[in-house]
Amino acid sequence: MQPAGVVNSAIILAGGEGHRFGGKTPKQFLPLWRRDNALQISVEKFFRTKLYSEIIVVVSERFRSRIKFNQKNIRITVGGQTRSESVINGLKMVNPTSGLVAIHDSVRPLVEEKIIQQATIAARKYGAAVVGKIASDTVKILSANQKWLRKTLDRKKIFLAQTPQIFRRKIIFAAYQKLNPKLYPLVTDDSQVIEMIFPKQKIMAVLNTGYNEKITVARDLVLAKFYLKAAKSGWALPL
Repeated sequence: MQPAGVVNSAIILAGGEGHRFGGKTPKQFLPLWRRDNALQISVEKFFRTKLYSEIIVVVSERFRSRIKFNQKNIRITVGGQTRSESVINGLKMVNPTSGLVAIHDSVRPLVEEKIIQQATIAARKYGAAVVGKIASDTVKILSANQKWLRKTLDRKKIFLAQTPQIFRRKIIFAAYQKLNPKLYPLVTDDSQVIEMIFPKQKIMAVLNTGYNEKITVARDLVLAKFYLKAAKSGWALPL
């Protein structure tokens, strides 16, 4: 349960233009369930947890006119050239009284509400929490030219990070404030910024056994539709 009077904020990143996906419409705006798209479903997931009182949606200027929400506690801002810049723009909109800030990719619409809740509790306790899964494939290190295998890693120690990634507001704000702008293009997720700036900060791994894959190419959209229909229909699926 959310402590009385506590405000938490969620930043939903929807600024990608889908160059790898293809087509004129970015994947986060394509319908998944009836008329709802990935962005709408992701926003609704956070509100349904009743742990987040405001949502900041980060979009590209080009597609801002597509964003239509009736809720007063949803605010829109424009993204930047890199993921880091988009997150920073979202952080600027966060309520200064917020205790926690969740950062989530809109193209992970199948994240379960219970996982959001677990990660929120962990972030409240430890200061930072990241949803993800243990690697099931054998993981190897490649040579610099990506042609040769160099080393096999222990997959039991490999954590494949997903979103949401949730932090105490002061921690994630300070981390991005101190991050060198030259490193913006190299940052692929928010916990990486914490690792770089505050290496002693504990980050809780929240294991997710459900389907929370990112929609990147067309086949991912087909799978997302299938799993979403299954969830809405109450089907029990092997994951």
